[in-house]
Amino acid sequence: MPPRRGKPESSSTSRLLRELETRTEQLALINGVLRTIVSGAPLPDILRVFASNLKTICPFDRCSISIYDDGQNVFHVPYMVMGGRVQETKEAPRPFASTPLSEAIRTGRPVVRRDIRSEQKHFDADGAFTKKGFGCEMLVPLQVGPKPFGTFNIGAFEADRLTDDHLRAVAEIIPAIAVAVWQHMRPQRAVR
Repeated sequence: MPPRRGKPESSSTSRLLRELETRTEQLALINGVLRTIVSGAPLPDILRVFASNLKTICPFDRCSISIYDDGQNVFHVPYMVMGGRVQETKEAPRPFASTPLSEAIRTGRPVVRRDIRSEQKHFDADGAFTKKGFGCEMLVPLQVGPKPFGTFNIGAFEADRLTDDHLRAVAEIIPAIAVAVWQHMRPQRAVR
C-alpha cells in the first residue's frame, strides 16, 4: 500500500530529524574548534569560533571559561564572549566557596541554575551576576585527565532559557574546548 499523502509527520520522525540536525551542528562545531587548535590560534580566537557556532545549538548571552587554581583555591575567568566579541574579563579571582563553579569542579558534573534569582542556595558571586541581568546559567566541567581543571560557563538573561536538551548538546562537545583550553594552559604551567 503506498504511503498516504498529506499525513502530518509523526512526533518520533520530527524528534529524530531535530536530533540529527543537532548532531550535525555538534560535529561542525567540533571540527571548527579542532581546525582552529591545529592552526595554532590563540585561545581567544578558539573561543570566538566556538561561541559563534555554539549559538546554533544553545541560546546564550554570555559564555566564558574559568580556570581553577588549586594552589590558591580560586577561579580565574580570563575571557568571555558577549555580543559576538571575545573580551578579557579583567575580573578578580573568585574564591572557591563564593561561586557555583566550585560545585562543578567538586562533583565533576554540569550545574544548571534555571532561575538564579529564585534559588534557595545563593553564592556571593550571584549578586554581581544578577545585577548584570542574568537569569540562568549552565556550568560544564572542563576535564583532560582524572579531574576537572575549570569550567565552561553559559549565561542567559532570561530565566529558564537553558534546558536539559541544551545541556546534553553542550556536554557532548565540551571535550573539544577542554583540549583547547588545556593546550593554552600548558605553556603557562611549564613556566611556574
